[in-house]
Amino acid sequence: MSLLTKVLAALLLLVLSYAFCEAGEVKSNEPIICFTEETASRMVVEIERCRITAKQIELLAKENEELRKQVEYLKTIVELQGKELETSRQTIENLRKIIDYQSEAHKKLHRESILDKVKENSLFLSIGILIGVAASL
Repeated sequence: MSLLTKVLAALLLLVLSYAFCEAGEVKSNEPIICFTEETASRMVVEIERCRITAKQIELLAKENEELRKQVEYLKTIVELQGKELETSRQTIENLRKIIDYQSEAHKKLHRESILDKVKENSLFLSIGILIGVAASL
C-alpha cells in the first residue's frame, strides 16, 4: 500500500468518524473523535487535492514511460545512423582507391602512348633521313 493510499484512508476515516459523531451513532466503548466544521471542510479539500495529485502522478508516470520508449527508439536510430555513416565512409574510401587505381592506369597508358609516338616519329624521321641521304648521293 503506497503512502498516498494510506494518507487517503486515514483522512477518510477521520471524515467518517466526524460524520458518525454528528449522527450520534457511536458506540460507548469506542473513542469519539469530533471535528469542527472548518476542520472537516479542510480535510475534504485535502482529500480532493490528494486525489488530484494521485491522478497527476499516474499521468506523469505514463508520460515518463512514453518518454523512455522514445529515448530507446532514438538510441536505435542513432545506432543505425552510425552504421550508415561507417558504411558511407567505407564506400568513399573504396571509391578513392578506385580513382587512384584508374589514375595510375591512365598515367601508365598515357606514358606508353607518348613513348610509342616518339618511337614512331623517330622511325619515320630515320627513314626520311635515309631516303634524303640516298637521294642526295
